[in-house]
Amino acid sequence: EEKGEWKLPKATDKLVCFTFDDGPYAPVTNKILDTLEKYNGRATFFVVGDRADTYSDEIIRASKMGCEIGTHTYSHVNLNSLSVPEMQEEIKKSCDAISKYTGKKVKVLRPPEGAANDTVKANVGMPMVLWSVDSRDWDYRNADKDYQTVMDNVFDGSIVLMHDLYPETADAVARLIPELAKQGYKFVTFSELMKIRGVDVEPGEKYFSATPQTPAEECDNAG
Repeated sequence: EEKGEWKLPKATDKLVCFTFDDGPYAPVTNKILDTLEKYNGRATFFVVGDRADTYSDEIIRASKMGCEIGTHTYSHVNLNSLSVPEMQEEIKKSCDAISKYTGKKVKVLRPPEGAANDTVKANVGMPMVLWSVDSRDWDYRNADKDYQTVMDNVFDGSIVLMHDLYPETADAVARLIPELAKQGYKFVTFSELMKIRGVDVEPGEKYFSATPQTPAEECDNAG
């Protein structure tokens, strides 16, 4: 379809948030960005801080495209294993490394392995983005399997976990985006997904998806 000016989708649109961890890695990240660009889509990239200097071009490109750059810590460490000051240093260091290239404050974190105990939650100071669809791309390293796993599990408001390290992942994305676009999906960042669906994100909370609300649910919630 013709790539027009990017407009924030409506709450009634079908939405999916693709997220990519552990990168950037130029050959893979760029191919994913090429696909997103073609379909006027955005995604959220959870960057490992110690890769930021090496792959600064990819961070800058993604950010300029309107993608969201979150942190995946500085050295991909399980946050549960750290003291509070160590954890805060890991996060601050990674955010500084990313902001240097985006010029924007880093607002979201994906904890490595999804691990975040109560101490982490109380002290992390950022919303934590988990996922509702695990592509298992790190395990399969197979574009067909990655594609099928996402297609079998994706739903409106889902957050998809992938890794922009494997060529097979970029190949799967090159098939997923056109197919989901055909089904009427719009591709948004995590923060856009939450904003569109009216979810207020809080520091220390974990977010897995933002499913559409039916009017009946809204009435129940008001009661």
